Amino acid sequence: MSGVYYSTSKLRVTLPVSKESYIILRSEPIVNLRLLSSSGTGPGIGSAYSYAIESPSGGGVSTELLKVDEHTGDLWVTSGIYELKNVTEFIVVARNATGQMPAARLSLTIEPQPVAEGALDSFCEHHPERACFWDTVQYRVAENGPRNWTIGTVGPAFYRRLCPQHQPVYELLRGEGLNPAGGADRYLLVAPSDGTLRTKVSFDHDTHAPGPILQASVRCTLQQREKATGGFGGGSQSVDRTITLNVLDRNDNLPRLESANGSVVSGQDHQDQDLPSYEVYVDDPHVNKVREV
Repeated sequence: MSGVYYSTSKLRVTLPVSKESYIILRSEPIVNLRLLSSSGTGPGIGSAYSYAIESPSGGGVSTELLKVDEHTGDLWVTSGIYELKNVTEFIVVARNATGQMPAARLSLTIEPQPVAEGALDSFCEHHPERACFWDTVQYRVAENGPRNWTIGTVGPAFYRRLCPQHQPVYELLRGEGLNPAGGADRYLLVAPSDGTLRTKVSFDHDTHAPGPILQASVRCTLQQREKATGGFGGGSQSVDRTITLNVLDRNDNLPRLESANGSVVSGQDHQDQDLPSYEVYVDDPHVNKVREV
């Protein structure tokens, strides 16, 4: 592949809707998007692109509910979020300087959940999976990228603002799962405080290091603040989630030359007989051709 891509896409999140939640969320974006290069050169390219909400677009619906920073791609709620009654998918596009064909698209689906005023912490207590993890998410990272490359978060950061009485703590569980070369902890790091995923090594799509798909089990422990001391020792709930990360192929395997049978053909002159014969093998599972030169 070539170009740019969103490291997290096909996001779905449950959004508690109330006057209280809007007042809390309006000061910071609810989603920070990460646009990465498939060349494996690292992040930091997002500022070269402009961002817009492509759909829904009829009647200005998208701008009434959600807005995007055209320079950073960050997504913000607006006061119109009160009017969101149904599950809605938003498509965010990134365009380069030409502004023509979108370079990348991202899907964010919001499921509104009306909550009573003053009941946000209760909502988190009764729905720890919502406070800890995205409802659904697709993770992607290009092979041959640098170590400690930020992929994205395992959950929506805005819940830590909505529910300050509950603090999530994340850990990567050990275990092989479906990874032939060993546990996900060989390849990934997860930040305990905010659930940010980072690469531990450079990934390879075509080998078992880790291969085209990497699965990891993450545990979130939602700790409750203790009223007497103010510390997080008032009980906890744990939620486990298996996440899947797709390693993007860059088609970077080079041909290798192997000497073939250099038999002499009758009728050729001596100069032709001195030319070696080779077969070209393309060392890539996506290419299954052998060509003689």
